[in-house]
Amino acid sequence: MDDTKEVALNGHAYRVGRLAPMTQFHVARRLAPVLLQVVNVKDLAGAASAAKDDPTQALAALGGLATALRQLSDDDSEYIVNACLDVVTRQQGERWARVRATGGLMFQDIDLNVMLSLTYEVVVDNLGSFFQGNQLMSNSAEA
Repeated sequence: MDDTKEVALNGHAYRVGRLAPMTQFHVARRLAPVLLQVVNVKDLAGAASAAKDDPTQALAALGGLATALRQLSDDDSEYIVNACLDVVTRQQGERWARVRATGGLMFQDIDLNVMLSLTYEVVVDNLGSFFQGNQLMSNSAEA
């Protein structure tokens, strides 16, 4: 069975691989506070939209998300991104090359947007079903 998902970003094809179970655990526990805030943003934004309430409630939820992201240490942030990029490959002609090796990115054209998009894809693909049971990532694209 093929455990990879392909995504296209900035004209390049990428394959998202599988994180080892222990790595999934470490990524999940570091992301849990942030993902809890994503739920709060979705809940408050939906309530404000449905009731046409004061948008300050939604802004307050976004502030909570920003705080949760800001409170992630640099080490935790780098662990999450690096662990996710470790399982991504990029098509180079007929071959697939690792995006990250020997402690760094292998392609100079990968910018912040691509890096975070790939990280997101790995998290959703590897941890989505775990968090979906807790409604943390069930409709993340809709938020």
